[in-house]
Amino acid sequence: MKLYKTGLIFIVSIFMFSCWGFYIPNEEEIEFEAICHIYPDLGTPGTEFTFNIDAIKIKRDSITHLTRHKFRWDFNNDGTFDTEWSNNIEEHHTFNAEGNHQTIIEVKTPGLDIHRDTCRVLVQPLIKIYDNISGHDIGSVDCSIDGSNRIAFDRPSNIVESEIWTIDYPNNNPKQVSSENALFPEWSSDGKYILFRRGQEFWVVDLETGEEQTLIVWGGIISFVPSWSHNIRNLAYTTKSSIEIYSLNSGNVTRIPTDVTYNLISWSPDDQILAVASRNNKLSTLDFFDVEESKLSESISFEFNYTGAKLDWSLDNKWLSTGFANNSSVLYILNRQSGEFKQIEINGLENVWYAGWSYDSKMIVFAGSAPSENTSIWGIQVPDDF
Repeated sequence: MKLYKTGLIFIVSIFMFSCWGFYIPNEEEIEFEAICHIYPDLGTPGTEFTFNIDAIKIKRDSITHLTRHKFRWDFNNDGTFDTEWSNNIEEHHTFNAEGNHQTIIEVKTPGLDIHRDTCRVLVQPLIKIYDNISGHDIGSVDCSIDGSNRIAFDRPSNIVESEIWTIDYPNNNPKQVSSENALFPEWSSDGKYILFRRGQEFWVVDLETGEEQTLIVWGGIISFVPSWSHNIRNLAYTTKSSIEIYSLNSGNVTRIPTDVTYNLISWSPDDQILAVASRNNKLSTLDFFDVEESKLSESISFEFNYTGAKLDWSLDNKWLSTGFANNSSVLYILNRQSGEFKQIEINGLENVWYAGWSYDSKMIVFAGSAPSENTSIWGIQVPDDF
């Protein structure tokens, strides 16, 4: 959630009697701040945002008891206030236009002083990357990270079996690249191969020759699909009681015992860390394992019900997408530097899932369906200063 601490300076030259609820200035210059949380942090057109005033600051005083204060809002910064003065510290507003909206909040103190502050609301367009008119729903999607702007996805060509397909964004041109019964595509970092799941087996297809071959056959793997290291040497997956790293050169397996059964796994861009999470309906934990030391190095508790389908690092190592929480339209991404989760609301789509980052770390790509349409591929850009 966003925390705003912008300040405005007001000159006060009046005197007030001292009583409860009044601030008595002891200096001529008074700094004002409204501390406001906004949910979600970013939305698409049609998203309803919630504004909540946690506190105000007047010079050195932080005031959290706001029952005697009044507030009003100009959500579009058009000079016309959208609400009347009220004691409500929480307001809601739907933004139908994309853009960087500057919202005005005015606060009237018990002493009738009026202070003003601003907060930013981000609304990004929802981009339809691939309009799926095949008549069959798309399942999981994955973006190439070799700079070619290709996207792989699984989609059935008939009602029974599913194959792996690719498109070249923005030109599309869908191309089937695997035979039937193939799910959960995962690109190699050089863009030459795609890893996928076939039953309890894990296969790879050579995109130049079209040749498919089996890599791992084992029924004990929990992950939807192994995560492919960026140096293309290792696959990481989870079992009931371990994280396992399979060497593609030697065939050897390195096991990291765990006390938790993890469903999801993803390599960091430098191949130093493995992020893992459990996929269930309870409050869970996002864990990070140091690969070289083969041990847990960091844990971050979720503050929401987590049923995400995919973990995916941005290539610049700034973000980790944890997917759509609790089967909702809210996408959670973790800022790796601050440890703060950001919420992105995808308005107007159903069945959204399997989110991943584009090569340039500027867009999140995912599957979803507009009302009465088949599942297509969508994206939303994340601003650099988000």
